[in-house]
Amino acid sequence: MSKYTEDGLERVIISRAASGDTGAMRAVYDEYSGFVWNLALKFTGDETLAEDAASEVFVRLFKKLGKFRGRSSFRTWLYRFTVNTVINFVKKQRRRNSLPLKESAYLPEEDAGTLEERDLAARLLGELGGEERMILILREAEGMSYSEIAGVLGIKVPAVKSRIYRARMRLREVYETVEGI
Repeated sequence: MSKYTEDGLERVIISRAASGDTGAMRAVYDEYSGFVWNLALKFTGDETLAEDAASEVFVRLFKKLGKFRGRSSFRTWLYRFTVNTVINFVKKQRRRNSLPLKESAYLPEEDAGTLEERDLAARLLGELGGEERMILILREAEGMSYSEIAGVLGIKVPAVKSRIYRARMRLREVYETVEGI
């Protein structure tokens, strides 16, 4: 939760940052850099790559900040912006460098189970498409509610439920193929 949410202060700071106020930009960065980096790390699985991706997020964020309309909380908007930017960043990196994504980053440490289970889950998630993987990460790893996911992705709750169901079914198919069931 932002320390700036009281009395609309967050909106004022965001508005000033969108206008180019470097002090306000610094405040936005200081407030959200950890959040953005942690999210980038979940999607990249590599600390250095996460730093580069988070930098890309902030470069783009300060150019696009004026597009924030306040229809959702800034954190929800930033979450969606970060996810989209990081996914695009990783795609670019993979095209340039044939970069393998470390799928184990998708799994929270406390829920990892044995190393063997964690590796299997990472391999399975790595086999899913980007949207399938993302929606499962948001639900299972991030623990977001259906309505929170709907806000992040800009879709309705029934669509979220449907996509999660399809992603789980696809995950099951991948599991059965990998395990030879």
